[in-house]
Amino acid sequence: MSKQRIAVAFLLAMLIVGVVTVYAGLSFIGGARVTVGSIHGTVDIAGFGNRTEFVTVDMHVYGNDLVASCVNRGGNRAPGQNPVDVDANVSSGAVYPARNGRATVNLSVEILPTAAEAGCPNRNWRVTDLLGTIYVDFVARDFSTNPVTTVTLQYVCLVNQPMQTVDCTQR
Repeated sequence: MSKQRIAVAFLLAMLIVGVVTVYAGLSFIGGARVTVGSIHGTVDIAGFGNRTEFVTVDMHVYGNDLVASCVNRGGNRAPGQNPVDVDANVSSGAVYPARNGRATVNLSVEILPTAAEAGCPNRNWRVTDLLGTIYVDFVARDFSTNPVTTVTLQYVCLVNQPMQTVDCTQR
């Protein structure tokens, strides 16, 4: 009788582990990487079920009062006279796992304003970079679940494009 109880206990344990694994859900693995230029974000996600065509990742980049650098044809630099606000979104579309239910998603969004928006001296100037604080939010959604599973990864980043740096801290 004790062997039968052990077998039943083992089966129950395996069933519980299987259920927990199936419902582990969508998640980000580690942190995101955000780089300069256009804002490029890379995130790794896991927890795909069998219906991965319903998983998307969005990146929202926003910030206020950034300073633009204006450059003329002679290479002279001047700060833009208008504070720059950034509010841009990009979506991955359907995400498919590469292996083991994981996927890497690369997203990119242009945040440089026009010379007129930045307050450059005239039409002969162009905007080359920005300086200031932006916020970058990554949102993964699994539409195959009811209710929709949503996970968020948020950063505050100091953008210093003249120095080619973006320093981000997860918030």
